[in-house]
Amino acid sequence: MKVYESYNDLECIIDDLNERTECEKRKAKEKAVSQFSFKLKMSKLSMNIALVSIILGLIFLIKSGLATLIRSVFTDEKSAYNTEIFVIGSVFIIIGLINIIIYKFTPLKQVKGSYLYYKGKEYHYSDIKKIKISDMNIVRVFLTDGKSFRITGDYDNCTTFLVWAEKCGITFEGSKELRKADANGDINPKWAVIVIAVILLVCGILLYYSVKTM
Repeated sequence: MKVYESYNDLECIIDDLNERTECEKRKAKEKAVSQFSFKLKMSKLSMNIALVSIILGLIFLIKSGLATLIRSVFTDEKSAYNTEIFVIGSVFIIIGLINIIIYKFTPLKQVKGSYLYYKGKEYHYSDIKKIKISDMNIVRVFLTDGKSFRITGDYDNCTTFLVWAEKCGITFEGSKELRKADANGDINPKWAVIVIAVILLVCGILLYYSVKTM
């Protein structure tokens, strides 16, 4: 501890107290986050959805192409390819492949104690400028070196990352809905509506073309 010759040096005393206070705060933060160790990666649900999309696409292609070919070979019927079903099947397959590529090649993010690891670099939590959460629950992390990355609510350990960031005192901007929903263990209603809408759309398309080709 510093010793002052007189009480006239009040400014130095205040600076010393502030420095010690900040040091204690940093130590408290370091201790609070020291037990955190997790990886941020896309949920396997994304891969499963991609595989389902590819399977649906193959079903459409088989229905539009292979079935037509078999009828042409074994009967006198000269069937034409169903272009609409072929296009729909191709779209499903392309969407599935894109999701698989994104899943496989998206850089892994990892947190250990006070540090975030991204693209082979180590960042202290003080190197994170801010975290912005959009209304669609897309979390964007801005780093002091100008880089940034995005994760979504369906990433593994997204909730843990937000808790870690709060304990580190990182600035948040935008929607707080994701943090509230995660804290309560609720399913985000926006994502639930989107998933249900996609399922209904796929079922509707299958039903329509099944009836049309009967």
